[in-house]
Amino acid sequence: MKILFIYLFISILFPSSNNYIIDFYGIDIMYVSDNTIDTLLLDDVVKMNHYNTQTTGPFNIIFPTNNIYTTYYDENYSPILYIKDIDQFGNVKYHANINSKNTISDLKLNNTLNIFSLLDYIEDNSPNIDNEKIIIQGNMIYNCSIKKISIKNEVIKYSIDFVPIKKLNVDDDKEDVFTDHVFNTNGTRYIWVNTNKKQIERCKFKLGFMKLNARRVHNQ
Repeated sequence: MKILFIYLFISILFPSSNNYIIDFYGIDIMYVSDNTIDTLLLDDVVKMNHYNTQTTGPFNIIFPTNNIYTTYYDENYSPILYIKDIDQFGNVKYHANINSKNTISDLKLNNTLNIFSLLDYIEDNSPNIDNEKIIIQGNMIYNCSIKKISIKNEVIKYSIDFVPIKKLNVDDDKEDVFTDHVFNTNGTRYIWVNTNKKQIERCKFKLGFMKLNARRVHNQ
């Protein structure tokens, strides 16, 4: 037990940390902090991903957003508990505490992911990843297709597509500005992963005239 707590303490001191700046046609509009640590949940060692999106500059005045998403997941990247704290423009504020394990059990599904555990899965396991995953997000189940587009200097470019396959009768996981757009079937999504460093270096999302690019902020 003592060794376990030492391990968890070291994990907290040195988390898997990713910070990104998102730009809209070259204008920086949002800062993203993405941290994953080992922690205890109901006496079990699990991973906890903490994902925070915060608008910056003029966009923080026009479209103020400070959304926090916390996912506890097991060794298969399957969510156990998912927590949302939403505070975004349009006076949209709510807290959602979602027992993902119960939802998955009720649906009799195995090894489903959400968008945040999916990103950790791709980052940790590239280039040896499955091409298909089942994703539960909001009130929908999606089939996720991951395709390798190119590789250069140990950086793999993937495309990610989501196809809705079933709507769920749940109300606690409302849509928000982030997850609402990411899963749009008309969107185009790319991720660049450094397989040597096990890091997502860049993400790109395009939906109609909306073109967003997330670039990793490297620690000095």
